[in-house]
Amino acid sequence: MTFTLPAQISWYKCISGKIDKHPVIMHLHKQQHQYSGYYYYQSTQQPVYFSGEDTSVAGKIKLYAFLPNRETDENLVFSISDKSVTGEWSNTSLKKKLNFSGSEIIQQPAWDYVFTSATSPLRAKNNDSPVASYEAAAVWPKGNSAQAQFIKQKIAAWFTKENTKEDIGKIFLKEKKRFFDNYKKEYSDVSDDDLKQYSYSYNMDQTQEVNVVFQSPKLLTLGSYFYAYTGGAHGNHGYNYVSIDLSKNRQLTIDDVLTKDGQKKLQPLLEKYFRKSYGLKSTEALSKGGLFENKIEPNDNFYVTAKGICFDYQPYEIGPYAMGEISIFIPFTELSPWLKPEFKKLL
Repeated sequence: MTFTLPAQISWYKCISGKIDKHPVIMHLHKQQHQYSGYYYYQSTQQPVYFSGEDTSVAGKIKLYAFLPNRETDENLVFSISDKSVTGEWSNTSLKKKLNFSGSEIIQQPAWDYVFTSATSPLRAKNNDSPVASYEAAAVWPKGNSAQAQFIKQKIAAWFTKENTKEDIGKIFLKEKKRFFDNYKKEYSDVSDDDLKQYSYSYNMDQTQEVNVVFQSPKLLTLGSYFYAYTGGAHGNHGYNYVSIDLSKNRQLTIDDVLTKDGQKKLQPLLEKYFRKSYGLKSTEALSKGGLFENKIEPNDNFYVTAKGICFDYQPYEIGPYAMGEISIFIPFTELSPWLKPEFKKLL
């Protein structure tokens, strides 16, 4: 098990830089040799999720960006020296390479990054025993200000149903133990012969991480990714988001962002930008793009940046599992007349 690791093994960094001449922000989270997070161009502030590692290219971090309705073809390969970043952005399908450079910046709130990872065999004395795997990671605000305490409550709620003020590390340990105990209890009556014959189907995985998606002086968006495999053809996964008004320490609802008339504009705009991402003509049915129905309703799983709002739909919510997560970003230029005055002050 790894837990509360030294800074060089586990950390969060916010990097302000440029791809070619275009300003970008990157929220980079490290767990040993694995990385995840988001980057966005300042001109649009539409976050792009990435993951990666530092083992395939000596002395460098390699990230793979995940783009809507496209196979992964954007890569970032770079090194970090002190607080400086130098490297390269590339798009393999476009056969294009650009310089990437930047430096680490410290924003408020500042963050620690904590994670734990462990496995537990179902039958300890069986060398071929199925196993359960548990991983959890989260940014955690430094200090104990009212703002830090509010954010900590929001993060903790993603990992436990208990109303607690415990440190995230202690929450991870409790949840890990609970997960392993439940695993062994659930399969306690399964015979050793069945375990040997159907070993894979008795494996169990649970992964959850909370990362910074967007941060500005007055706005913060956090994203929680979860994956769970409890048997069957595949696991379940998805993202949940929360956006926070840092000036008042409160979670934003859609009523905080848009007027009622503005909310009525969301359905046609969601359909417009889905079509744009998935290459559908305005005359073509949304079902041709893979959706279950020919409409897209806004849901409660949304987040904001200073330049747009994104609605996220988990697998099976509006489309089949094969489509994966569907995220639809609407720039505020489409909604400007209907933004709430108090919300505009945060932008």
